[in-house]
Amino acid sequence: MGAPPAPAPAADVDDTTAAAAVTSDTSDDAGAATVDGTITVTLCSPQSLVLLTMLPFCNICGFLWIYTALPLHFLNSGWALWKLSTLLTVAYIPRVAMTTVTAHVGDWICVPVSATAAVLNLNLLLHPESLAAVWAAVTATCAALNPPAYRSLVYARFLVGPKEQLRRALRIFTLAGTLGYACAPFLGGLLYDGGGLRAGTGFATATCAVGGLLPLGLDECRASFREFWRRGMCAGAQAAAEDEKDRSGPPREEKELEEAAKARGGNSVPANGSVPISEHGGTRAATAVVMGAAFVNIFVYGVEWCLYALYFHLEYGWSGAWCGLAQMAGDLIAASVLGASTVA
Repeated sequence: MGAPPAPAPAADVDDTTAAAAVTSDTSDDAGAATVDGTITVTLCSPQSLVLLTMLPFCNICGFLWIYTALPLHFLNSGWALWKLSTLLTVAYIPRVAMTTVTAHVGDWICVPVSATAAVLNLNLLLHPESLAAVWAAVTATCAALNPPAYRSLVYARFLVGPKEQLRRALRIFTLAGTLGYACAPFLGGLLYDGGGLRAGTGFATATCAVGGLLPLGLDECRASFREFWRRGMCAGAQAAAEDEKDRSGPPREEKELEEAAKARGGNSVPANGSVPISEHGGTRAATAVVMGAAFVNIFVYGVEWCLYALYFHLEYGWSGAWCGLAQMAGDLIAASVLGASTVA
């Protein structure tokens, strides 16, 4: 027999305690397991399936069905099409604002926003002839379209495990969202053909209700709210501490770093060693290119869906389902490629 292992150094105690805390936080979910000291959250647990499949699909599909059904409803109701274009332009403004709100408040904000959208869609279900009800429901549902919040919950759930598990989880999440994009125009046309705007609004009410209820069962969503509540409770004490810090000046280490940077003639570096994004050469240009490409992609997507639904209906008499099916084909190809990469 070999010699007994030496006791761990004192410096490792904090790491062991942190690992135990992570294990404790994750042990509430039956899909979490610790193998050889590595925490792995399974992809097939109920919470994982809800987060990776149901939420992204319902979130995407619950709004984008309107791109087939709503143009046809405006046409059949005799409403001017410029009102439709104005609606679909203005409706995206709250969504942009929600991205900022989510970054500052937390991912849990998707719950009350989705619940509000469900209530307003229920109102539209009762009053489909009201243009004001259409405006309210479409705007609220667009604001509830928040994939970044769900993607952040995916990171929070799988970041403790192997990197490959996180990559696979993100691929499944993206696949579910792509299927939502693919199915939305077809479902919108099918529902409109079968029951008019009421049928589509009933579908939107159900999907928004999913977004308002199912995240409550996710450990990560509840943790996000607890963190927000803790920050709010500690805001007063933290503000007082920051005021005191401002009065006393920066710590000695930061002063030394700044003086050393100035002596070298370079930029000052924060104490944590990170470099501001603005100091990276070419970052702004690259960011601008990516943002511009994303804008053009989404802009063309929406214009294409609305125009195709109107054009094929007016010129060839296609039903909403046929219009949606034609638009669905390209997204199904993308979904099949993502599916192949997920199982590979």
